[in-house]
Amino acid sequence: MDLLSSLLLFRSQLHRYTKEEPVAFGENLTWLFDNNANILTISGTGDMPDYSSDTKAPWYTFCEFIETITIDNEVTSIGNYSFFECISLTTITIPDSVVSIGIFAFSCCSSLISINVPDGITTIPANLFYKCSSLTNITIPDNVTNIGPFAFAYCSNLTSINIPDGITAIHESLFYKCSSLTNIAIPDGLTSIKLYAFYGCTSLTNINIPDSVTSIGKYAFSYCSNLT
Repeated sequence: MDLLSSLLLFRSQLHRYTKEEPVAFGENLTWLFDNNANILTISGTGDMPDYSSDTKAPWYTFCEFIETITIDNEVTSIGNYSFFECISLTTITIPDSVVSIGIFAFSCCSSLISINVPDGITTIPANLFYKCSSLTNITIPDNVTNIGPFAFAYCSNLTSINIPDGITAIHESLFYKCSSLTNIAIPDGLTSIKLYAFYGCTSLTNINIPDSVTSIGKYAFSYCSNLT
């Protein structure tokens, strides 16, 4: 198949998903991509399936065009790698019905600026916002008790964040090379800061470490060149 034929086939496939023809996935879910508005809509009830770097989500072919994602109020989870590498994504509304989000779900969404995590979420999984380089604002519910390694690594425009009181550990490379991070509030109940936690946070000038912290890992503050 020559290049022109391939492009025509791709455009016909893309057009197919702009019609009102939702595509089934998971058990009770459908997805629909509107190419005219660049909106991906997830409808139905229950949990979204998990995906991986090898087994991509069914809308991955259109991932680079998706700017907005809407999720129905009866969807209860966002699976692993669901929106991985949606590089044009700027807006997503996560309903309160969502109580779990999988690893790498928003990784490499390099145009995502802000996001509100629903109150029902208690764990921010590993690599959730890895390389979300435009992310400047994130609201984390107070009932989050665990934030996994690399969750905010390479979020180079993230300027400030409040760690919920229930967090007891800042995991490995959590804020690795968050080069715009200037302000972070650490809860009094924190007990450990793991290796590389703030590595390369070059805009960080000061940080208060509570007396409850009993261990700090290697290179936790390496290359924090403005830490005074």
